[in-house]
Amino acid sequence: MDYKYTQNVDYIMNSNYKEIKLSNMTANNSPIYADMDNMSYTFDVNTVLTGNDLNNLKARIYDAENNLVYSDIASDKITNSFKIVNKVSEEGKYYINIIPFAARTGEYTVELAYYEADGSFSTSNKLSFTIDRNYYKVTLNNESTIEPVVDYGNAYIYDADGAKGSYTFSTTYDKN
Repeated sequence: MDYKYTQNVDYIMNSNYKEIKLSNMTANNSPIYADMDNMSYTFDVNTVLTGNDLNNLKARIYDAENNLVYSDIASDKITNSFKIVNKVSEEGKYYINIIPFAARTGEYTVELAYYEADGSFSTSNKLSFTIDRNYYKVTLNNESTIEPVVDYGNAYIYDADGAKGSYTFSTTYDKN
């Protein structure tokens, strides 16, 4: 015998959900370099938001390990590896500018959120993008050393207390 159970539940919603849809991620260069100027992505933002609400969209970028690497939300308090430019009200686009030497190569995701005065918020889908490689090469010389900060009798323990090193290297980076 099959039994069917139905329960009516009332949900209190403080605001209406505002749809924010991200699409069409495009790079200005191929490949994207982590250590060069003028590397960027653009993506389209489709939303029901209008007027000044478009300027109040907040962005977050996460790396492949889900660490926050960019946020324009003051309470997040992080050092940003990217610069975001919101041109949604003029062009319907967001720009992700890569700060040279700030972000490592790898995959990232971006999402946008809109926060209401009552604390409720709406979030977008996530879009992926990559930083493909480094343009400049660094070659460590034989004189380079790395050793544990605390010696536990095993030279291979670095993660407990960190490591200290002395590095001599050559690079193709032109410092002038």
